[in-house]
Amino acid sequence: MKRIVIFLALARILAAQVTLTLTGPPAIYAGQTAVLTISLSGSAGQNLASMQWTLPASLNFSAPSAGLASLLASKAVSCNQGACSCVASGVNSYAYADGTVATIVLTAGTTLGTVSVPLSGLLGASTTATAVAIASGPTYSFLTVSPCDYNQDGSVNYVDVLALINAIQGNVACLATFTPGCSMNSLKAVATYARGSPCTLL
Repeated sequence: MKRIVIFLALARILAAQVTLTLTGPPAIYAGQTAVLTISLSGSAGQNLASMQWTLPASLNFSAPSAGLASLLASKAVSCNQGACSCVASGVNSYAYADGTVATIVLTAGTTLGTVSVPLSGLLGASTTATAVAIASGPTYSFLTVSPCDYNQDGSVNYVDVLALINAIQGNVACLATFTPGCSMNSLKAVATYARGSPCTLL
């Protein structure tokens, strides 16, 4: 019986774990931007008043914007130069509820491949200035792809050409976030790249 009670107590602790999770698109065109979201969960009953986290200094981030959870708790979100070490806090006694703490824009590099974006240095404080442990959710990663990889699957072939043709004809929505978008110039660049030439959209 004692073991069951201990197990249930541990289960309640794990279920109530405060977690920050970074999410974003699965693929980003090289040199292009994407909005990443930092979300809070498990905050019920924790009276969480402020928190901090660190993003990889090797990546290019812009200044953050406060998310709905921060706005509802009257908190501001700021990061140091390079947008690596960030703090969400406010001069008030309002506690956070689960939701979006912040959004931040990432500019992808020009090296193609998978990039991991771990959250580290997670710390929290309650409305009574006591420490609140914060765990990181699953590590976000994305695939940096060539702009000539229209469907962002990591390879450029006839599938990209056909998808871009459909977008140019208006049969489907245009997915391109690069210049010149879904156009004949883009189609020429994608078709040429698929045959082994350099991508002229970079």
